[in-house]
Amino acid sequence: LNFDLFETLPDPAISQLVDAVARPGSRVGAVEVRHWGGAMARPVADASPVGHRSAPLSVIVEGPVEAAEALAPYATGGTFLNFLREPSRVESAYTPGNYEGLRAVKARLDPDNVLSANHNITPTYPPDSDRGLAPLAPLGGNPGSEPPLALRPASRPAGSSRERSSRC
Repeated sequence: LNFDLFETLPDPAISQLVDAVARPGSRVGAVEVRHWGGAMARPVADASPVGHRSAPLSVIVEGPVEAAEALAPYATGGTFLNFLREPSRVESAYTPGNYEGLRAVKARLDPDNVLSANHNITPTYPPDSDRGLAPLAPLGGNPGSEPPLALRPASRPAGSSRERSSRC
């Protein structure tokens, strides 16, 4: 699937979509235009970091990447994480401010980027830098208790910055 967000769909973009499907021998299986809005477009102040809520339209092209490339000049460049096909575009699913905030959280809770087999958000600093982490506060539980194991910074083997497989 090829997914892009749009502020408008001008006539040339619509013509390209129709041509992509109607062309003899086309490998495009379907084109879907979605209208977004409603509550998603009116987030509360502390809403989750879903980016591009104000984009009113999206287009999904089921077919080769080349079929959707002609739409690029009309697209916003943003995407929704749910539709992300290319892991290299994770940043495009967030607003710049939200992405930087998520990178700071990642640096705090997963400084070695162990949890990276997903729509990865890299920490704000290189994994080998001197991070000077403060101790993590416990989530719930008794005051002064140890944080859950998953949230404790992992100790790094001497002389190694990337040997994670033995700790996972």
